[in-house]
Amino acid sequence: MKKAFILLILLILSKIAYAEDFCGYVYDKNEIPLELVLVLHGNYSTYTNEQGYFSLNSTSDVDSLTFYLFGFGVKKRETSSFPTIAQVYMESKILSTKTFTFKVKNDSSVLPNNHEKVTISIDEDKKALDNVAEILSERADIKIEGTQLPGERQTASLLGHKSRHTIVMLDGVALNSSGEDFDLSTIPTEIVDRIEIYKNNMSSISGSGGIAGVINIKTIRSSKSSGNSSIGISYGSYNYKKVTLNSGFSLGRTSFYCVYSITSSENDFKYEIKKGNDWSKEIRENNSKSSQNLILNMSSNISFGSIYYSGKFSSYDNELPGPTNFLLVYEKAKSEGHELYQNLKIKKNLWSVDTDLDIYQLSKKSEYTNTEATITNNYSNNISKNSKLGAKLTNRYSYADIEPISQYSFSSSVLGSLSKPLGFFDININSSLRYDDHEDFNDFTTYRVAGDISYNSIITPTFNASYGTSFTLPSFYSLYWKGDSQAVGNPDLFPPAAFYKKELVYTPDIQLSASAVYDISNYTLKVMYNKTGKQWTTRDNLREPLSSYELVNVSASKSFSIKRIQSNISTNFNNIFNKYYEIYAYNPQAPFNWSVNLNLKYSFD
Repeated sequence: MKKAFILLILLILSKIAYAEDFCGYVYDKNEIPLELVLVLHGNYSTYTNEQGYFSLNSTSDVDSLTFYLFGFGVKKRETSSFPTIAQVYMESKILSTKTFTFKVKNDSSVLPNNHEKVTISIDEDKKALDNVAEILSERADIKIEGTQLPGERQTASLLGHKSRHTIVMLDGVALNSSGEDFDLSTIPTEIVDRIEIYKNNMSSISGSGGIAGVINIKTIRSSKSSGNSSIGISYGSYNYKKVTLNSGFSLGRTSFYCVYSITSSENDFKYEIKKGNDWSKEIRENNSKSSQNLILNMSSNISFGSIYYSGKFSSYDNELPGPTNFLLVYEKAKSEGHELYQNLKIKKNLWSVDTDLDIYQLSKKSEYTNTEATITNNYSNNISKNSKLGAKLTNRYSYADIEPISQYSFSSSVLGSLSKPLGFFDININSSLRYDDHEDFNDFTTYRVAGDISYNSIITPTFNASYGTSFTLPSFYSLYWKGDSQAVGNPDLFPPAAFYKKELVYTPDIQLSASAVYDISNYTLKVMYNKTGKQWTTRDNLREPLSSYELVNVSASKSFSIKRIQSNISTNFNNIFNKYYEIYAYNPQAPFNWSVNLNLKYSFD
């Protein structure tokens, strides 16, 4: 026993002796101190202060320190030659791309147009919904993750994958190709004409992130809404209010479609929390959300060709309460910002070949403020900006996509298709091959072969299948985020289960969805059921997992007309059995909530 005790003491002393201190200053090439540089040594990390100074105590055996700051190249320093007080210089860097895609296909669309595509048309019932996330939540084969209340962040999961493995596109422009998921609640229903869903691996076509598939949101064309004006009013739980005004009109060969909407909700719902051995009910305070959207679409047919413009400006102001175990740390925290999306399409026939030119811009700015918390060690005020500018050129035989700012250094693709009738059968085969050479990560070669066969008869059965490989780039959050000893990023890109060989975190052991629709005359009734199994919250699986839960949502609507006025009234009842549950630890979800929507549409024609 005495020898074991001495051995334990020696082991502890060896660990203490092994610990190393690293400190120094980080500058740019002009010797200006750099603040908030992330300094990593294995699983140990710290940030530089306003003077560029850092100090890190580490017991890791990794042989180098890594310095990371957005807008600068990654810097590494060997620990074996690390001075007592180091001076580290980082160089600014612009990540650029040169992308070329060749397509052997007589079609201006890069995404396949076959039985793999599922199209959701936006009818009058769906127009009463607030955003794209609510539209997709009605499908049993798509899991919407996040609090299903207005203004709350909501993402989509396909085929059981993580939401960041689904690429979200707006008119064919990828919105989350850098390894992150996308908040579908930021796209209002008013601008959507239809939603195209492609399941299964699509990386060889869409690039990084298309492991689970692609959700392509097609905006409404102004020519479809010409001669109509409408007003929509919604009210619901937690003082939810929304007003929408839209109008379409034509001037000569040019048609316009304008939409303005304003939404607000307090979202102060009740939730259950365990204190000691007892459960009590609290109110989710400081959780109000508000947003405004302004949309303008224009299409024109002139002698030069056809022109289409789509513009969307959004602003938001959201309160962000923290997890229930750290409410005072995030007291009165909030996020506000705006987003601008513009897309200009020009189509012209050149030498008997239709040629399309797309120019697009996506610009975002957000500010996170947490300066009024009771606990003062988390005060912060961060501003982030993100912009994307690019162009696409498409004709009958080729396709080119240029993005000046991207994570890729080079990528290229080859696509092909074959459609052939064979007796009573129709056969379609699509194939694609893509190569991505990334400066900071490995090279990726992805491929995909998909096909379907249909038998032509009174009832046409179709069998389709696909096989291929996919990849996704890790986001900055996935790489470097650090919360505690359990909640850390993965800078070395090890498989998530390799550390403990346990179940993956926040991955339900079972997911089940079902829906039923009753539609007769102008009445529609929908019932949605969803079951989510237990989820582990730590990689060692030692902490008690989140409990499984079942949700049932019901919606009903009725449409009717009075002369030139078309009316639609609908109601939505979510979580009708008032279940209290969590999808992330210490982040409660809303119990039963409801909304009533009225839409009046007047036709001038």
